[in-house]
Amino acid sequence: MSEATDKLALEARRRALDGVEEVRSFTGEPIGTIRRYSDTLLMFLLRAYRPAIYRNPETTAGNTQHFNRARDDLIKNWRNLLNRTTPQQRRKLLTSLTPTQIEILTYEWSIWARKKQLPPPLPWRVWLLMARLALRKSRVDFTIISGRRSLEEQRQLVRAGRSQTMASRHIKGEALDFVPLDPTTGKGRFDRSLAVEVAVAFMDAGQELAISVKWGGMWHRFEDIPHIELINPGSRPQ
Repeated sequence: MSEATDKLALEARRRALDGVEEVRSFTGEPIGTIRRYSDTLLMFLLRAYRPAIYRNPETTAGNTQHFNRARDDLIKNWRNLLNRTTPQQRRKLLTSLTPTQIEILTYEWSIWARKKQLPPPLPWRVWLLMARLALRKSRVDFTIISGRRSLEEQRQLVRAGRSQTMASRHIKGEALDFVPLDPTTGKGRFDRSLAVEVAVAFMDAGQELAISVKWGGMWHRFEDIPHIELINPGSRPQ
């Protein structure tokens, strides 16, 4: 029985990943073949090998809300344990986890990433949507050169005269700097006429997403051409 089950599993894997050749015919004559893959079998395989991610909510114990709450608690507790335990203690704790819990922790990037590899709080999703939309709207291509900064990074910029304040929106991830790309050379060039095109695209994108933005090139005291910041950082895109 076990051998037959293994053969069925191998055949399911073959049909899902390698596909099956099917002959196509016209007026009774074969004209070629196509390869068909089974998405249904592929999903069954994923549920079998990655149940924590591709599980069927109807077949798991409890409802989805209960599972998500238990998952969040596991991640939160493990993150706290990482800060309070030695490597030896962590290895011992790992042996007490179930296979599903180990799989959840394995794929939870926020636990294993370094601090600088983690995305900033809320605004990063807003910037992702807005920058992508602005890129489509702008007649001038551009690239992002600065986003969220640490206090030390901001302090160095103030000392160098490249920023005027320690209360910069960059520290909270509520601002970014861009550089327009020269249409002729494709290289970055801090040119006001090019930056205006990009700034207008950002403001247009913000209006479409119902998020107000401000361009540093419109400031009177210190003209910051590459700077875009959120006016209402707590809002969500529409």
